[in-house]
Amino acid sequence: MIVFSEQDIIKDPPFSKLDLLSCRNVLIYMDRELQKKLIPLFHYALNSDGFLFLGPSETLGEFDNLFDTLDRKSKLYHKKDVSNGVPPIGIFLPRDWKAERQKDCQASPLSKANFNCAS
Repeated sequence: MIVFSEQDIIKDPPFSKLDLLSCRNVLIYMDRELQKKLIPLFHYALNSDGFLFLGPSETLGEFDNLFDTLDRKSKLYHKKDVSNGVPPIGIFLPRDWKAERQKDCQASPLSKANFNCAS
């Protein structure tokens, strides 16, 4: 079965158990810090035998340890099992995530609702 879906990869929670994640020509429009958060997120979203398909100008950067390269020219990668190492999930939280959340909560009443802030 094939399911196609749109997702805001910056704001929405990640899908999981994906066999193929095609993210072609998206990362090139994002800054390096955001890219560094998304590649481990892609790894998390894929099945243990999943594939990542990037655009011709995109790379895994420092996260080449999370994927095996199947075709360098096509930018097709296969998810590696990193269960023996440190899970990459910790990368998603900013270094000072509590301060960041507090700033979001103080931004506006709408932010308080969106970030489930205490009154």
